Amino acid sequence: MDVTPVVSIVFGTCNRLGFLERAVQSVHASMSTMSYEIVIVDAGSTDGTQEYLNTLTRDNAQNVRVIQQGARMGAVAAFNEGFRSAHGRYVAAFNDDAEYIGTPVEYAVNLLQDNRDVGQVALPYLRHMCDDSEMIPRDIKIIRGDRTPQVQVVTLPIIGTVPYANFSVMSKHLGDSLGWWGNYYHYAGDTELSARVWASGLQVQALPSELDAYVLHYEAQDTTRALNVETHLFNARWRGPNSPFLKVARSQLHPPAPIQESKGNHLRFLGSAKDARHYQREPGSIIYQISPNARHFEAHDDDLKWLLSLRKGKNKLFQKL
Repeated sequence: MDVTPVVSIVFGTCNRLGFLERAVQSVHASMSTMSYEIVIVDAGSTDGTQEYLNTLTRDNAQNVRVIQQGARMGAVAAFNEGFRSAHGRYVAAFNDDAEYIGTPVEYAVNLLQDNRDVGQVALPYLRHMCDDSEMIPRDIKIIRGDRTPQVQVVTLPIIGTVPYANFSVMSKHLGDSLGWWGNYYHYAGDTELSARVWASGLQVQALPSELDAYVLHYEAQDTTRALNVETHLFNARWRGPNSPFLKVARSQLHPPAPIQESKGNHLRFLGSAKDARHYQREPGSIIYQISPNARHFEAHDDDLKWLLSLRKGKNKLFQKL
């Protein structure tokens, strides 16, 4: 491995050995022309993950470095530690329950090198929710079908609706200067970083879908997956009256052509404090832990219709944003 690899692929993990092995294999398979390292931040796994990581680090040819946090500190802290310790000139944010299809990271690095106005590349991805007990299909075409990999968007003051990166690639220098994912706990860190990129006057650009290079995200439904109750913190910072965008001259920002708003499943809880509790569509489905002090969250596709149908008397309990 080069002393300074071109790119560092960073992800956290906790008790997801089966998924983790596939994620690592996919990184090796996707990096064909660039030097790279894999940085894995482990939050005290007890399922054999640490033993597996030891086998990777014994062989320098695996290009793997491991950071042991020893306990779960939240996804944002894990990614931030991995980002800051990365040796690569570019850094990619990955997930332990995902796979690279094709060579998306290499395409993204080339795009960044060729476009000075682009500060971050958002890798398109497909979702396939499953749990540890489900057989993960070997044929990717079974999962993809007619779907096109997409990136998420966010609406920000002044510049409008723009892409943000769930799976990102950007320069280490820029990420360090912007403070990476901030001080959230489990969610909103990726959106935070993209907002910081836009506020700096640079763009977040989606990797073109015609390249057929993307991320397959299994969205493992297990004990490590937490409910998103942090979107309201992001909204308060970036969409409120004190938004950093309102302090930047419009001429300093360079937004792309407007794009259509995402049909994301972001909901608002309309009920009272007495109505705040756990909501679960059926045994085995996602549990939504609702708090009167954290009213915004993202629902899964399978639960959206059910949540929107819930009422207390004549009043709806949830509203789509």
